Amino acid sequence: MCGRTACTLNQHGIQRATCQYSKSKENLPWIQKFGWQTYEPNYNLSPTQNSPVIVNGTVFDPKDECDNHVLTLMRWGFIPSWYKGDIQECSLKANNCRIEGLLEKPTFRGAASGGRRCVVLADGFYEWKKVSDKKKQPYFIYFPQDEDVFSKSGDSFLDDDEWKGPKLLTMAGIFDAWKSPEKETYYTYSVITMESSNSMSVVHSRMPAILNGEEEVSMWLDTDKVPTKEALSMLKPLEDIQMHPVSTIVGNSRNNSNECVKPFKEAEKKIKKNALTDWLIKSPAGPPAKRFRPDS
Repeated sequence: MCGRTACTLNQHGIQRATCQYSKSKENLPWIQKFGWQTYEPNYNLSPTQNSPVIVNGTVFDPKDECDNHVLTLMRWGFIPSWYKGDIQECSLKANNCRIEGLLEKPTFRGAASGGRRCVVLADGFYEWKKVSDKKKQPYFIYFPQDEDVFSKSGDSFLDDDEWKGPKLLTMAGIFDAWKSPEKETYYTYSVITMESSNSMSVVHSRMPAILNGEEEVSMWLDTDKVPTKEALSMLKPLEDIQMHPVSTIVGNSRNNSNECVKPFKEAEKKIKKNALTDWLIKSPAGPPAKRFRPDS
Protein backbone atom coordinates (compact mmCIF):
# COMPACT_ATOMS: atom_id res chain seq x y z
CA MET A 1 0.00 0.00 0.00
CA CYS A 2 -0.37 2.12 -1.86
CA GLY A 3 1.04 2.36 -5.36
CA ARG A 4 -1.77 3.84 -7.43
CA THR A 5 -4.38 6.54 -7.02
CA ALA A 6 -6.94 8.27 -9.21
CA CYS A 7 -7.24 12.05 -9.43
CA THR A 8 -9.59 12.86 -12.28
CA LEU A 9 -10.62 16.49 -11.68
CA ASN A 10 -8.96 19.37 -13.46
CA GLN A 11 -7.40 22.29 -11.59
CA HIS A 12 -10.64 24.23 -11.23
CA GLY A 13 -12.51 21.12 -10.12
CA ILE A 14 -9.93 20.43 -7.41
CA GLN A 15 -10.23 24.01 -6.18
CA ARG A 16 -14.02 23.70 -6.05
CA ALA A 17 -13.82 20.36 -4.25
CA THR A 18 -11.49 21.68 -1.51
CA CYS A 19 -13.24 24.94 -0.57
CA GLN A 20 -14.15 23.56 2.86
CA TYR A 21 -10.45 23.48 3.78
CA SER A 22 -10.16 27.23 3.18
CA LYS A 23 -10.82 29.60 6.08
CA SER A 24 -12.85 31.85 3.79
CA LYS A 25 -14.60 28.82 2.19
CA GLU A 26 -13.47 30.13 -1.19
CA ASN A 27 -11.15 28.49 -3.69
CA LEU A 28 -7.73 27.69 -2.31
CA PRO A 29 -4.91 29.44 -4.20
CA TRP A 30 -3.14 27.19 -6.71
CA ILE A 31 0.63 27.79 -6.47
CA GLN A 32 2.72 26.69 -9.45
CA LYS A 33 6.27 28.05 -9.39
CA PHE A 34 8.42 25.48 -11.21
CA GLY A 35 8.56 24.11 -14.73
CA TRP A 36 8.19 20.50 -13.62
CA GLN A 37 4.85 21.25 -11.90
CA THR A 38 2.57 20.03 -14.66
CA TYR A 39 -0.73 18.28 -14.03
CA GLU A 40 -3.25 16.28 -16.03
CA PRO A 41 -6.28 14.46 -14.61
CA ASN A 42 -5.40 10.80 -14.23
CA TYR A 43 -7.41 7.63 -13.55
CA ASN A 44 -4.24 5.65 -12.86
CA LEU A 45 -1.68 7.87 -11.20
CA SER A 46 1.58 6.21 -10.17
CA PRO A 47 4.78 7.18 -8.32
CA THR A 48 7.08 9.75 -10.00
CA GLN A 49 4.00 11.56 -11.34
CA ASN A 50 2.68 14.84 -9.93
CA SER A 51 -0.28 15.01 -7.55
CA PRO A 52 -2.21 17.92 -6.06
CA VAL A 53 -1.62 18.45 -2.35
CA ILE A 54 -2.71 20.97 0.26
CA VAL A 55 0.06 22.60 2.29
CA ASN A 56 0.51 25.39 4.77
CA GLY A 57 0.99 28.66 2.91
CA THR A 58 4.23 29.32 4.78
CA VAL A 59 5.91 26.75 2.52
CA PHE A 60 6.02 29.41 -0.18
CA ASP A 61 5.73 32.58 1.90
CA PRO A 62 7.03 32.54 5.51
CA LYS A 63 4.98 35.66 6.25
CA ASP A 64 1.67 33.86 5.64
CA GLU A 65 -0.42 32.82 8.62
CA CYS A 66 -0.55 29.10 9.30
CA ASP A 67 -4.26 28.81 8.50
CA ASN A 68 -3.71 30.07 4.96
CA HIS A 69 -3.76 26.77 3.07
CA VAL A 70 -2.78 26.53 -0.59
CA LEU A 71 -2.86 23.94 -3.35
CA THR A 72 0.27 22.94 -5.21
CA LEU A 73 1.76 20.04 -7.14
CA MET A 74 4.30 17.62 -5.70
CA ARG A 75 6.08 14.61 -7.16
CA TRP A 76 5.01 11.28 -5.66
CA GLY A 77 8.04 9.50 -4.20
CA PHE A 78 9.86 11.12 -1.29
CA ILE A 79 13.40 12.36 -1.88
CA PRO A 80 15.09 13.75 1.25
CA SER A 81 16.81 17.11 1.03
CA TRP A 82 20.20 15.50 1.74
CA TYR A 83 20.06 13.13 -1.26
CA LYS A 84 22.95 13.58 -3.71
CA GLY A 85 22.46 12.36 -7.24
CA ASP A 86 20.06 12.36 -10.15
CA ILE A 87 16.31 12.41 -9.50
CA GLN A 88 15.75 9.69 -12.08
CA GLU A 89 18.27 7.41 -10.38
CA CYS A 90 17.04 7.76 -6.80
CA SER A 91 16.58 4.18 -5.57
CA LEU A 92 14.82 4.97 -2.28
CA LYS A 93 11.54 3.06 -1.93
CA ALA A 94 9.71 6.00 -0.45
CA ASN A 95 6.29 6.18 -2.07
CA ASN A 96 4.83 5.30 1.33
CA CYS A 97 6.16 5.66 4.85
CA ARG A 98 5.03 3.55 7.79
CA ILE A 99 3.75 5.54 10.76
CA GLU A 100 5.55 3.15 13.08
CA GLY A 101 8.96 4.67 13.85
CA LEU A 102 8.48 7.48 11.35
CA LEU A 103 10.39 10.00 13.48
CA GLU A 104 13.38 7.65 13.77
CA LYS A 105 13.85 6.60 10.15
CA PRO A 106 16.77 8.42 8.48
CA THR A 107 14.92 8.98 5.21
CA PHE A 108 11.94 10.72 6.79
CA ARG A 109 12.87 11.99 10.26
CA GLY A 110 14.24 15.34 9.10
CA ALA A 111 11.07 16.26 7.21
CA ALA A 112 8.76 14.78 9.84
CA SER A 113 10.40 16.49 12.82
CA GLY A 114 10.60 19.70 10.79
CA GLY A 115 6.84 19.74 10.33
CA ARG A 116 6.86 19.35 6.56
CA ARG A 117 3.36 17.90 6.39
CA CYS A 118 0.95 17.86 3.45
CA VAL A 119 -2.48 16.52 2.55
CA VAL A 120 -2.45 14.33 -0.55
CA LEU A 121 -5.64 14.59 -2.64
CA ALA A 122 -7.22 11.85 -4.74
CA ASP A 123 -10.59 10.52 -5.82
CA GLY A 124 -9.43 7.30 -4.19
CA PHE A 125 -6.62 4.75 -4.18
CA TYR A 126 -6.19 1.23 -5.53
CA GLU A 127 -5.24 -1.80 -3.52
CA TRP A 128 -4.80 -5.46 -4.50
CA LYS A 129 -6.43 -8.27 -2.56
CA LYS A 130 -4.76 -11.66 -2.74
CA VAL A 131 -7.34 -14.24 -3.82
CA SER A 132 -4.93 -17.09 -4.63
CA ASP A 133 -1.22 -17.78 -4.96
CA LYS A 134 -1.26 -16.48 -8.52
CA LYS A 135 -4.12 -13.99 -8.55
CA LYS A 136 -4.84 -10.60 -7.01
CA GLN A 137 -8.04 -8.61 -7.38
CA PRO A 138 -7.68 -4.80 -7.47
CA TYR A 139 -10.10 -2.61 -5.50
CA PHE A 140 -10.84 1.11 -5.66
CA ILE A 141 -11.18 2.67 -2.17
CA TYR A 142 -12.64 6.11 -1.47
CA PHE A 143 -14.79 8.28 0.81
CA PRO A 144 -18.51 7.38 0.71
CA GLN A 145 -20.19 9.35 -2.08
CA ASP A 146 -23.77 10.55 -2.52
CA GLU A 147 -23.97 8.96 -5.96
CA ASP A 148 -21.85 7.27 -8.62
CA VAL A 149 -19.73 10.34 -9.29
CA PHE A 150 -16.78 8.44 -10.77
CA SER A 151 -18.62 7.44 -13.94
CA LYS A 152 -19.25 11.07 -14.86
CA SER A 153 -16.98 13.62 -16.47
CA GLY A 154 -15.37 16.02 -14.00
CA ASP A 155 -16.46 18.96 -16.14
CA SER A 156 -20.13 18.09 -15.54
CA PHE A 157 -19.90 19.30 -11.94
CA LEU A 158 -18.38 22.71 -12.56
CA ASP A 159 -21.59 24.53 -13.51
CA ASP A 160 -23.42 23.72 -10.27
CA ASP A 161 -23.56 26.45 -7.61
CA GLU A 162 -22.99 23.83 -4.93
CA TRP A 163 -20.23 21.27 -5.41
CA LYS A 164 -21.80 17.89 -6.24
CA GLY A 165 -18.70 16.17 -7.53
CA PRO A 166 -16.44 13.66 -5.77
CA LYS A 167 -15.58 14.11 -2.13
CA LEU A 168 -11.82 13.94 -2.47
CA LEU A 169 -9.86 11.58 -0.27
CA THR A 170 -7.48 13.44 2.05
CA MET A 171 -4.40 11.40 2.98
CA ALA A 172 -1.73 12.46 5.45
CA GLY A 173 1.69 12.87 3.86
CA ILE A 174 5.11 14.32 4.52
CA PHE A 175 7.24 16.13 1.99
CA ASP A 176 10.68 17.60 1.49
CA ALA A 177 12.31 20.14 -0.79
CA TRP A 178 15.17 18.65 -2.79
CA LYS A 179 17.55 20.60 -5.01
CA SER A 180 18.99 19.01 -8.12
CA PRO A 181 22.67 19.43 -9.07
CA GLU A 182 21.39 22.16 -11.39
CA LYS A 183 19.85 23.93 -8.33
CA GLU A 184 16.26 23.29 -9.42
CA THR A 185 13.89 22.76 -6.47
CA TYR A 186 11.61 19.73 -6.38
CA TYR A 187 8.90 19.06 -3.81
CA THR A 188 8.33 15.34 -3.27
CA TYR A 189 6.04 13.51 -0.88
CA SER A 190 5.27 10.16 0.71
CA VAL A 191 1.90 8.86 1.91
CA ILE A 192 1.82 7.78 5.57
CA THR A 193 0.47 4.25 6.07
CA MET A 194 -0.76 2.28 9.07
CA GLU A 195 -2.46 -0.98 9.99
CA SER A 196 -5.82 -1.33 8.30
CA SER A 197 -9.20 -0.72 9.88
CA ASN A 198 -11.67 -3.62 10.07
CA SER A 199 -13.42 -2.49 6.90
CA MET A 200 -10.15 -2.21 4.97
CA SER A 201 -8.55 -5.39 6.33
CA VAL A 202 -10.70 -7.57 4.05
CA VAL A 203 -8.57 -6.26 1.17
CA HIS A 204 -5.16 -5.48 2.68
CA SER A 205 -3.37 -5.30 6.02
CA ARG A 206 -2.17 -1.71 5.46
CA MET A 207 -3.95 1.49 4.48
CA PRO A 208 -3.15 5.19 4.12
CA ALA A 209 -3.60 7.49 7.11
CA ILE A 210 -6.79 9.26 6.06
CA LEU A 211 -7.72 12.66 7.49
CA ASN A 212 -11.47 12.69 8.02
CA GLY A 213 -12.95 16.19 7.98
CA GLU A 214 -11.96 19.83 8.16
CA GLU A 215 -10.70 19.71 11.75
CA GLU A 216 -8.26 16.86 11.13
CA VAL A 217 -6.99 18.45 7.91
CA SER A 218 -6.50 21.77 9.70
CA MET A 219 -4.65 20.17 12.61
CA TRP A 220 -2.39 18.20 10.29
CA LEU A 221 -1.41 21.36 8.41
CA ASP A 222 -1.09 23.62 11.46
CA THR A 223 2.60 22.90 11.95
CA ASP A 224 3.17 26.00 14.09
CA LYS A 225 0.68 24.99 16.80
CA VAL A 226 0.49 21.19 16.50
CA PRO A 227 3.81 19.36 17.03
CA THR A 228 4.49 16.37 14.81
CA LYS A 229 4.15 13.82 17.63
CA GLU A 230 0.72 15.18 18.50
CA ALA A 231 -0.30 15.27 14.84
CA LEU A 232 0.78 11.66 14.35
CA SER A 233 -1.12 10.56 17.47
CA MET A 234 -4.43 11.74 15.99
CA LEU A 235 -4.07 9.48 12.92
CA LYS A 236 -6.32 6.44 13.25
CA PRO A 237 -7.39 3.70 10.81
CA LEU A 238 -10.60 4.91 9.17
CA GLU A 239 -13.65 2.64 9.12
CA ASP A 240 -15.94 4.91 7.09
CA ILE A 241 -14.70 4.05 3.61
CA GLN A 242 -16.29 2.64 0.50
CA MET A 243 -14.80 0.26 -2.05
CA HIS A 244 -15.53 -1.87 -5.07
CA PRO A 245 -13.53 -4.34 -7.20
CA VAL A 246 -12.20 -2.98 -10.48
CA SER A 247 -10.66 -4.34 -13.64
CA THR A 248 -7.13 -5.73 -13.64
CA ILE A 249 -6.27 -3.23 -16.38
CA VAL A 250 -5.34 -0.82 -13.59
CA GLY A 251 -2.20 -2.92 -13.06
CA ASN A 252 -0.71 -1.30 -16.15
CA SER A 253 -0.11 2.41 -15.54
CA ARG A 254 -0.46 3.11 -19.27
CA ASN A 255 -4.19 2.38 -18.96
CA ASN A 256 -5.69 5.74 -18.11
CA SER A 257 -9.47 5.87 -18.58
CA ASN A 258 -12.63 5.61 -16.49
CA GLU A 259 -12.55 1.85 -17.14
CA CYS A 260 -10.01 1.79 -14.30
CA VAL A 261 -12.52 2.96 -11.67
CA LYS A 262 -15.65 1.23 -12.94
CA PRO A 263 -17.00 -1.67 -10.87
CA PHE A 264 -15.36 -4.95 -11.86
CA LYS A 265 -18.35 -6.68 -13.47
CA GLU A 266 -19.12 -3.80 -15.79
CA ALA A 267 -15.51 -3.29 -16.83
CA GLU A 268 -14.54 -6.95 -17.13
CA LYS A 269 -17.60 -7.90 -19.16
CA LYS A 270 -16.46 -5.68 -22.02
CA ILE A 271 -12.84 -6.79 -21.77
CA LYS A 272 -13.69 -10.51 -21.75
CA LYS A 273 -16.04 -10.10 -24.69
CA ASN A 274 -13.32 -8.42 -26.73
CA ALA A 275 -10.78 -11.05 -25.70
CA LEU A 276 -13.10 -13.90 -26.72
CA THR A 277 -13.86 -12.24 -30.08
CA ASP A 278 -10.14 -11.81 -30.76
CA TRP A 279 -9.48 -15.46 -29.89
CA LEU A 280 -12.19 -16.73 -32.21
CA ILE A 281 -10.86 -14.62 -35.06
CA LYS A 282 -7.31 -15.88 -34.54
CA SER A 283 -8.23 -19.52 -33.95
CA PRO A 284 -8.33 -21.52 -37.23
CA ALA A 285 -10.40 -24.25 -35.67
CA GLY A 286 -13.07 -21.99 -34.22
CA PRO A 287 -14.56 -22.54 -30.78
CA PRO A 288 -13.70 -25.74 -28.90
CA ALA A 289 -15.98 -28.75 -29.39
CA LYS A 290 -18.30 -29.71 -26.56
CA ARG A 291 -16.94 -32.49 -24.40
CA PHE A 292 -18.62 -35.87 -25.14
CA ARG A 293 -20.69 -37.00 -22.20
CA PRO A 294 -21.65 -40.71 -22.33
CA ASP A 295 -25.04 -41.89 -21.16
CA SER A 296 -25.17 -42.93 -17.55
